[in-house]
Amino acid sequence: MHLACVDGFSINDNHADQNVVYGLFPIRSKNGVMAGNLVTNTQTDAAIYVGQSENVLITGNVVHDNLLGSRSRIAAGCAVIGNHAYGNTMGIFVDILPFLQRGTQEDTLVAFNSVRDNNRRIPRKPDELLGILRPASGCSSPEARGPPC
Repeated sequence: MHLACVDGFSINDNHADQNVVYGLFPIRSKNGVMAGNLVTNTQTDAAIYVGQSENVLITGNVVHDNLLGSRSRIAAGCAVIGNHAYGNTMGIFVDILPFLQRGTQEDTLVAFNSVRDNNRRIPRKPDELLGILRPASGCSSPEARGPPC
């Protein structure tokens, strides 16, 4: 499911399976909720991807057997709370990329998630951006420090 430039969205209680790039994907959107979804077998990026968006709550979702379980990129005021990520290459990933319309990651909360057994082999070439990810890294951000997510 792909949303672009939506204000006030709700993506709830879906099962997205075997998507190539993204499972659930709001981009440049704001004031949304993604809750109670099951996303499996996303091959080349994230099961749940929130990009260049504002005020999005990602909660109560289950993501497994994906490259990335949940990814928040260049977003503001987003919260990843109470999700279950297992069997992915990486469970939860927060990142920033240059040269996009929005250039910062602000006020992102990642808390009370169950992130375990994210040790799948990376099916990408090492020279590609996501090829630098290490299996079993669980939860990460460019400034990752402190307790697990």
